[in-house]
Amino acid sequence: MHQFSKLTGEVLRRARLERDLTLHDVGRLSRGRFKPSALGAYERGDRGISLERFCGLAELYAIPPDRLLADLLQARNPEGREELVIDLNRLGLLEDETERLLADLVHRLRVKRRDYRSEVITLRAGDLEALALASGERTRTLKEKLDPVIRPSVEESG
Repeated sequence: MHQFSKLTGEVLRRARLERDLTLHDVGRLSRGRFKPSALGAYERGDRGISLERFCGLAELYAIPPDRLLADLLQARNPEGREELVIDLNRLGLLEDETERLLADLVHRLRVKRRDYRSEVITLRAGDLEALALASGERTRTLKEKLDPVIRPSVEESG
């Protein structure tokens, strides 16, 4: 819990500083809703923050709350949030259970994205983490199992 509060604080501090705001500025802009001492405790990770207050700060900083949350999740588990391009023609190279889980996720993503023709699909931020949770595997372990179907990124191949 403490590590999560610390990461939350780092994300909140970065957002505030990117807007050149002091703790007192935030207190003033929020008309006292956010006291500088409480903000400091949030940013140090000494105090947890409710989702309602987190969203309120995001809006005060003119950042969509889901984007600020995405920054937090990226800091918490960067490996689970990376994008991977999966070659659908190579799914047969995977172990049965891994192939079944990936095929199920691919089906749901294709329906959601309305993309039925492509021979590849990109696992976007959080997709790999969701697959790892469904499989009971650690993100790194699952990524290693998926290696035969991952297409190298442009940076890796160029």
